[in-house]
Amino acid sequence: LGAVECNREEIVAIFRRVRVPNGKVKR
Repeated sequence: LGAVECNREEIVAIFRRVRVPNGKVKR
């Protein structure tokens, strides 16, 4: 689960960065 969680966090971070071109991040 550790590896999957790390990969998921990285994917989510990249997705959020790409999904938010305005610079607004919803957490």
